[in-house]
Amino acid sequence: MEFSFPYAPYEIQSNLMREIKQCIEEEKVGIFESPTGTGKTLSVICATMTWLEEFEKNREDDLLRESRIVDEVDEEDWIAAHRRKLELKRIKDEAYEKLKALEKVKDKLEDAKSGLIRRNRKRQLCDGADSSEPSTTADCDVPEDYLSEDEFDTGTEESLEVVKIFYASRTHSQLDQLLDELKKTRFSPRIVTAVSRQTLCTNEIVRRLKHSHLINEKCMELRKGFTKEEKAANSDGRTNSTVIKESASKCPYYKSDAIEELSNEILANTLSRPNEVVERGKQLMACPYFSTRLSLPLCQLVLLPYQVR
Repeated sequence: MEFSFPYAPYEIQSNLMREIKQCIEEEKVGIFESPTGTGKTLSVICATMTWLEEFEKNREDDLLRESRIVDEVDEEDWIAAHRRKLELKRIKDEAYEKLKALEKVKDKLEDAKSGLIRRNRKRQLCDGADSSEPSTTADCDVPEDYLSEDEFDTGTEESLEVVKIFYASRTHSQLDQLLDELKKTRFSPRIVTAVSRQTLCTNEIVRRLKHSHLINEKCMELRKGFTKEEKAANSDGRTNSTVIKESASKCPYYKSDAIEELSNEILANTLSRPNEVVERGKQLMACPYFSTRLSLPLCQLVLLPYQVR
């Protein structure tokens, strides 16, 4: 079928998918309306995923063609010939760099999948070990190498950005509906749900604060390893000053290896819903919020509620 619709589409669905795809191809803004029960979600998925597949294939083909350009020109005017030769070299060099970036993306995704396989095998070996033998828990657990705020750097992944489709919805249940509909299709994009720190945080000390600004502030304190304390009021009633003190406590979920492992599971398409990421984060002692941030640059489909901050 033209859009890989899971069953024979009605005319209204075919028309909607064609209009959506054309709108994207022409880089326009589209506002579409369709009656209730006409399969809008499935139509949107099939139209956008079909476009994305075609776009990525065509882009790679174009880059391969441009990288093989022969920078020889047939010009009598040597100035024009030199200018043309420089232009061809620029196109060729840019195409080559973009192809290298695409290869890095493929390598990163392959590493994520293979790393997940190795980790699962290691866990199976640990789980199957004879209980009478010396404990190997330390070998099986994620190393507790804590990150500082400065050390959390997504620069490498951000430089490997891929084309994304953003799907925004008013409620989380509507995002869940899209994931359910996506399972009916042959498409398997890399998915991440971008929700707030308040939704993804697994640290009970932080979660009990409820308000987002307090959560963000406490999260930063635990990541940097400091706490804020107010000095006692002066006798003249002046405003209290704030003292920054080193804290012995750090967030137990803010660990580089664990965060990367959880991020790899997101990229490997084993986790797509926030509750799945949170539960897995608790098991790995990994921060779901920063794992989501780390995986986001390489995901193709980003789901988010309108009010996400």
